[in-house]
Amino acid sequence: MVPIVGIHWNDPVPTLILVGVSESLRLVTDPLLQHWMTDGSCKGQTHLFFAPHGEQADDRERREAIARTICSSCPVLLDCREYARTNREQGFWGGENDDQRMAARRAAGRRSAIPVAV
Repeated sequence: MVPIVGIHWNDPVPTLILVGVSESLRLVTDPLLQHWMTDGSCKGQTHLFFAPHGEQADDRERREAIARTICSSCPVLLDCREYARTNREQGFWGGENDDQRMAARRAAGRRSAIPVAV
């Protein structure tokens, strides 16, 4: 058994320091939490980013307009958008709703399918 010498808690992801191990090991405290999430402008405003059951179209447009405004000045906008696109998240992430993310994924798929002339 390798003894733990210390933990660097100030890193974005806590790092374990182990005796006799040349590389640090990352301590996963929450596998869904990404280091950038703590810097999001949306923190504490979940109700604006995820639709309540039975939400009507007009209410969705109003809620997403507020969410889009919050996202527009967010320091982690691009990290958030990439995470949501990669993980097929539901809700409003990185300035995009579900439909916008689906369209972006389809467009990216079409671009990658275009043959390159040699």
